[in-house]
Amino acid sequence: MAGNVKTISVTREGRRWYVILTAGQTAPESLPRTGSVVGIGMGTANFLAGSGGEFVPNLRHGAKAAAGLEEAQRALARCERGSKRRRKAVETVARLHRKVRRQRLGHAHETVLNLVGEYDFIAHEDLQIRIMSKAPSPEPGPATPGSFLPSGAAAKAGLNRSIADAGWGCS
Repeated sequence: MAGNVKTISVTREGRRWYVILTAGQTAPESLPRTGSVVGIGMGTANFLAGSGGEFVPNLRHGAKAAAGLEEAQRALARCERGSKRRRKAVETVARLHRKVRRQRLGHAHETVLNLVGEYDFIAHEDLQIRIMSKAPSPEPGPATPGSFLPSGAAAKAGLNRSIADAGWGCS
């Protein structure tokens, strides 16, 4: 452990326990100056796009895990409340969600680490993710024939899913 331990936190996620140590240490050495500047924009097709034309792909961790999650959630729905089998099913669903969350977070951290090492100044857009991913307002009148959602709601739901899967808010 480098430095002096200042705080200790113990947290629990499902059946797993984590100890988080905060240590105070001297200021780290600055990275060498590169003299380069970049502006980045977030996207759903690509995780981010740089002003120099470079793209970081969106790995779509949620879409890849969707089939397994769907199966685990169906198994959970068939379980009787309060049973041991249901508790196991809840743990399975939680484990799959935890895996996706950590994959998104790891991808975001890796991308940021690469950007910080490569550029001296990074400008980014100020996205209001919570507002962007709100449910659509209901439209007056009947929905389009054959659909269960008001017109445009299905497309908005797909966009919201893509925004969540891109992991813009994992910080």
